[in-house]
Amino acid sequence: MRLLVTGGAGFIGSEFVRMTLRDHPEDSVVVLDKLTYAGNERNLDSVRADKRLRFVRGDICDQATVRDLAAGVDVIVNFAAESHVDRSLEAPGQFILTDGYGIFVLMDAAREHAHQRFLQVSTDEVYGDVATGMSVEGDPLRPRSPYSASKAGGELQVQAYRSSYGFPAIVTRGSNTYGPFQYTSTWKTTRAVSTAHYVTANRASTTTSAPAWKPTGSPSPTPCCDCSANRVLSSSSCVIASDTTAAMRSIRRA
Repeated sequence: MRLLVTGGAGFIGSEFVRMTLRDHPEDSVVVLDKLTYAGNERNLDSVRADKRLRFVRGDICDQATVRDLAAGVDVIVNFAAESHVDRSLEAPGQFILTDGYGIFVLMDAAREHAHQRFLQVSTDEVYGDVATGMSVEGDPLRPRSPYSASKAGGELQVQAYRSSYGFPAIVTRGSNTYGPFQYTSTWKTTRAVSTAHYVTANRASTTTSAPAWKPTGSPSPTPCCDCSANRVLSSSSCVIASDTTAAMRSIRRA
């Protein structure tokens, strides 16, 4: 499989790239990343020498670049996004541009080149405030910030392309994710959720007990929690691995 991974130098995207190259020797990966506040080429240091990896610095809103890259792959996995609620309150327009128009550009290129699969990585934030219990796939979307509204808008575009064109797209809605390689300037020590549930599993997120963990701000092989206790993959990226495994299964299912 030939994959274009947008946002592949970011926190979660880079783990998906590392996992793909490690577990699927037949695959090749093109990473497209704008390298903004959260993207860091160092996140790909461990796989940089792999001949199956190509890195392109660019913007998913750039139609010419996206079309050129889409012509050489079979699947697009979109991790690229403006993120964090607080940032969206300060610059909502940038969120609408990247998380809205950028998704259109990617899907249009994927449709033009008859891709096998398109995976849109979304967020459980689209459900809004869930005071108790958990959300399921069919629950109404009630975004409460420009960030969650832009992600919900991206999801609706995917839904429209599926209905209008038979577009082979999947959406995942992950919960809060933490671990090594995380961008940390707006993060504090936190007691975060330890697993991510996806729309493909017909549910959103639930919180489970996990040890508090303080991000270091730089790549580190130090596990962030007790992997076996929290029933996520035993890996240096721990919770990130739970997220990316779901994404990997989504693009490979029939």
